[in-house]
Amino acid sequence: MNLFMGFSNNPDYEQRLKEDIEEYKKQRKLFKSNDLKFILCLDREYLSSDDCLNEILYRYYFWLIDLKLKPSDIVLAFEMFKSKKTFTEKELKNMEMLDSCFRTVGTKIGVKNYDDFYSYSQVLNADSQIKRIANDIKKQKFSPLEKLLYAYIKASSLKKYKAEAEETEKTGQSRTVYGVLNSDKIVCLGYAELLSAIIAECGDENLRSFQNSIGIDYNDGDIDFHANNIVYLKDEKYKIDGFYYLDPTWEKNYKSNVKNLSHFMIEISQIKNITWGTLQDRDDAVRKYYFLKSKKGNNKRKFKYELKTKDKNYSNFEECSVFGVSSKKANFLSINYDDENELNEASKVLLNYYLQTREDFIDFITLEQTKRDCKHSEKDFDNFLMKNYLIAKKNVSELPVYKSKKTLWKYFAEHSPHIDIGQIQNALESMLKKLNPDKDKDKISKRVYYILSKSIDCAQEKFKKEAKTAFSEAEKTF
Repeated sequence: MNLFMGFSNNPDYEQRLKEDIEEYKKQRKLFKSNDLKFILCLDREYLSSDDCLNEILYRYYFWLIDLKLKPSDIVLAFEMFKSKKTFTEKELKNMEMLDSCFRTVGTKIGVKNYDDFYSYSQVLNADSQIKRIANDIKKQKFSPLEKLLYAYIKASSLKKYKAEAEETEKTGQSRTVYGVLNSDKIVCLGYAELLSAIIAECGDENLRSFQNSIGIDYNDGDIDFHANNIVYLKDEKYKIDGFYYLDPTWEKNYKSNVKNLSHFMIEISQIKNITWGTLQDRDDAVRKYYFLKSKKGNNKRKFKYELKTKDKNYSNFEECSVFGVSSKKANFLSINYDDENELNEASKVLLNYYLQTREDFIDFITLEQTKRDCKHSEKDFDNFLMKNYLIAKKNVSELPVYKSKKTLWKYFAEHSPHIDIGQIQNALESMLKKLNPDKDKDKISKRVYYILSKSIDCAQEKFKKEAKTAFSEAEKTF
């Protein structure tokens, strides 16, 4: 009897799995470590099934055992995109049941996120914290801007910036919601992920958060990368409708521990005026990063040599495998079988889907494509416009200009109206009053003034003089 009914008609998958298991066994011998595990990533949808245990056993688990893996070698990890919504009660119950069943034979059950593995208990702990914050937001009946303001303050003030120890700790602790909420670590991606997770849990169509990443040239021969957020916000109460840049990483003065809002609701066109580094397109930064790395001779070093001597996590971008080697923690060889999902981060998928439903974006992208079509043509502009409009209405992604990053950012910039300090002040006062209904009005006003004053100070330091953000151009007397 063929137990492996899920793959009996997929020889390519079977062959690839066999090759990856052989590679895993070689790595265990190379590092002489029983802590190196084989992770099989599973679709989250299995957790919604009424028969998830049998489906996983007969589609995957028995197959791995038949290929000579020990139960203690195996980690079954549900693939989780970044900026996710929390697991449902049914999903958590099924994960708990699977964890209880497989734990008896030494197999781990959990979630894979940012090339790290998180156990059921860690997932439960993180999800409960996200749900608690989102429920606090929902019960207050905040407007979309007030929701965003509350979530932003929570995310930026959760804990002090702290990265992992490079030589001994896995980098996912500071960069995922699961890692951040189960450790004392957090860096820029952790702040951005936490903010997106809180917003996603609120479930408001008028408030959407997307992960953004930029390159930073420090002008000293060093290139770095920085994560932040782009949000879409529509709020009738404060007359706002557009896309904005947020950067929760920078909203705390570490010397005095004063929170501020200097990087809250920055118009897209003002990103260029940030001064804490020379900002550039991430793709350009990646090319420059590897060019500088090759100039230093790092390209001559063998991947396995780096892996063995540096005692940390390394990604081999030419393969699908990620290795983790450490003397202090369990480590993993992670295999991802879904290349398409690996290429499409959740935030990009969500953003594309969201933009395709917006009539103003369809109009914009149609016009941009028509301008390109007519650039070297004498054909009638109106005919081209109608042709492209019909294509866009059917499937906007069929227009080539839709793939242009410049076109998308032009759209963002044109749909990012200026926010003034009065709008932020009113939203902050309203939010604090709802949170503190018994508090004296003067005390709330003083608190608002204090936060805005600190935000102005910080913005005037972190932005160029010509910057026109809500805080950089404001006076303390606002």
